[in-house]
Amino acid sequence: MKDQLTIERISLAAVDNEQGDLVQFRQNLGDVDALAASIREHGLVSPPVVWRANRRRVEGTDAGARYVVIDGSRRIAAIRQLERAWSRTDKPFPLTNLFCSVHEGRVDAARLLSVQVHVERDLVEDTNRGDEAVAVKWLLQTGWDPMQIQEMLGVSQAWVSQLKALAERLTSSSMAALQAGKISMQDALSLTRLSKAGAQVWVVTFTGGAIDTGYSRVDLKGSIADLRRAEAANADKVLGITERLFLGKPSQGVVNDTATYQECTRLIRHFKPDVIFSHWNEDKHRDHRAVSELTDEARWKAWDHVLADLGAPFYTPEFYYYEILELFPHPTILVDISETMDVKLAAMDTMTTQLDVLPNVKEYIRGVGLARGFSRGTQYAEAFLRSNLLATPY
Repeated sequence: MKDQLTIERISLAAVDNEQGDLVQFRQNLGDVDALAASIREHGLVSPPVVWRANRRRVEGTDAGARYVVIDGSRRIAAIRQLERAWSRTDKPFPLTNLFCSVHEGRVDAARLLSVQVHVERDLVEDTNRGDEAVAVKWLLQTGWDPMQIQEMLGVSQAWVSQLKALAERLTSSSMAALQAGKISMQDALSLTRLSKAGAQVWVVTFTGGAIDTGYSRVDLKGSIADLRRAEAANADKVLGITERLFLGKPSQGVVNDTATYQECTRLIRHFKPDVIFSHWNEDKHRDHRAVSELTDEARWKAWDHVLADLGAPFYTPEFYYYEILELFPHPTILVDISETMDVKLAAMDTMTTQLDVLPNVKEYIRGVGLARGFSRGTQYAEAFLRSNLLATPY
């Protein structure tokens, strides 16, 4: 397929760097300053590979033509960066027209070539597994089976199996995070293992109403509630949360009253969880203590044969408290999170307003993870404390 390429000099303005008609690689081009400096000093040594997206050429010119990048997005971005810098001088930009390897074939052939060149480069340079997963996903969607992919790309069966798992089970937001380098390959595979196991996670946020006190600047007071709901939605995408519900209670105003207690009971009967995680009842935050007491008692009431209008009785076998700022002196279990610490930190990054409320909180999260990991004998771990309000059946 690569023998269908011809070397042509084309206009930089006619090159579309967004790969709109092809497979979406290179979501994160990274810093191109060093590459731009190299091109400025040595010229464009390796021509980009482009696909002519239409045939409109007037007398051998690029008038009306459009080219889509197959390989060389970073080179094109670096050249455009140089062009912007050159525009501040009186000198003509020397790369207004540049030599490219042009593919003239059908769009499916161009897509397949795009897959080949990206995967071959990534395998040699050991760069972006997210791009490789996108390649495998496209091949699977167009009818290729794993054996054909293995033979065409010259890769191992294990490589195809891993990328197939990512392509089939990773959410689009988690795939984008992998491509952008925000989560590692190990993190992504951990997420797919949870998906394969059928794990579903529902989050109930007791607050989320019009009154929210989690602002660090006065100018945020009127918008903080909306901002925090949006941040929560972004965190859910990173973590793969099934659904989040907001009860709309005022911040610093969650109370253990009958209405909230019965709503907790109804939700437990509705979702029928295998395990419930909640705040510790010795947390300094008044809302956290209230949520802990409400949820723990509602777990018992959900099993009690009363309040038939709230659903059928349901017994949740396990209930654990998690740590925030108050740490357990004697945790019940320590869970290895070495493969998912980057995901946890990426989720924290979505909470932009709270990064100012809790300065250095990411360093704190990493530090607690290291300390708990030391106790468990792993790099990172999380501690949980089992509630003893109800017995845990074995």
